[in-house]
Amino acid sequence: MTSEPNYTPGPWKYAGWDSVKCDVYQDSTAPHGRDKIAEVIREADAALIAAAPDLLEACSAWMDWMDGPGDGTDKTIEEEEAMRADMRAAIAKAVFRPTS
Repeated sequence: MTSEPNYTPGPWKYAGWDSVKCDVYQDSTAPHGRDKIAEVIREADAALIAAAPDLLEACSAWMDWMDGPGDGTDKTIEEEEAMRADMRAAIAKAVFRPTS
């Protein structure tokens, strides 16, 4: 994506699960620390929300490639695999899997 986002830039993470709520925040090294994005009551929802910037970036890169001058034929196999890996990683981040 070439334009600046009008949302809080990623990466986003979630933490603070206390059986009642979970916070989604910007993973930032800014002096003020974390910027809270959302507060949810399900950890699975927090995982999906936290993955939003990664999902948007991966999907946008794929669409830019497919809509480009080569209609998806102008990338090397390695570049295509890297894009697929980014998409898989974003999906994996979005899918909540309990640890126990």
